Formats: sequence, structure tokens, C-alpha cells
Amino acid sequence: MAYQSQGIEVQHFDTKTGQNLDIQETFNNTVAEYLFPETTFTLGTVYEGDKTTEQELQRFENKSLQFANGKKFYFADDDSVRNQLFPTASDGAAYGSLPFTPCQKFTEVENIRVLVIDDETGENNADL
Repeated sequence: MAYQSQGIEVQHFDTKTGQNLDIQETFNNTVAEYLFPETTFTLGTVYEGDKTTEQELQRFENKSLQFANGKKFYFADDDSVRNQLFPTASDGAAYGSLPFTPCQKFTEVENIRVLVIDDETGENNADL
């Protein structure tokens, strides 16, 4: 069954002032929308030349920093989002834009069997 994207609206804000900007961005067909439909995201921007402090990135409107990429910092009202996608906080910083990158489509498949094969040994621990 193919997933129908509704898109997620993400409000931008200034991390220095903590004020909302007049920018809303819609992300369609993203992993963030698919996996976290009840989560509200906000996008903070850090401007070149400004020294944003760690304190300014702690929380925004009851949202915590979950992902980062370049000058974009993604905040969410669910503190567990990053840990569900990335094993370390640094991965959330290095690959933070991936959950918001558009995909062609999502397909849900139920009741499937997956065979995992070690690419070095060819071992699969299964009787085929």
C-alpha cells in the first residue's frame, strides 16, 4: 500500500532572537513525515558571523534540537526522534537533513520475511 503524503509545515525561527520568522516550509514525502506524523518540527537558522551559543540551541518553544545540517537546526516536540533514526548525536548533526529530504514514494509491506546475509562470509543462519 503506497503512503499518501500530506506534507509537514515547518515554521522557521531565528536562533539568536528566538523569534519566529515569516517563513514556513512544506516538506513532502519525507522520512520525518512518514515516521513521525504526530511530531511538530521547527527549523532554526544560524547566520554566518553570529556566534550562536549552546544555550540558544537548548530549547525553543518546548522543542529540543534533534537534527542539524549546515546552518539549519531542526527542533522537535518529541525528544526521542533523533535516537529513533541515528545511533549517536553526532550522526544527527552530520546527516540531519536526510529525514527532510523528499523521497519518491513510501510503500508499506506487511507480513514479509527478510533474510540477512553477512556480506563477508555469506552466512545467513537459515535453511533455504
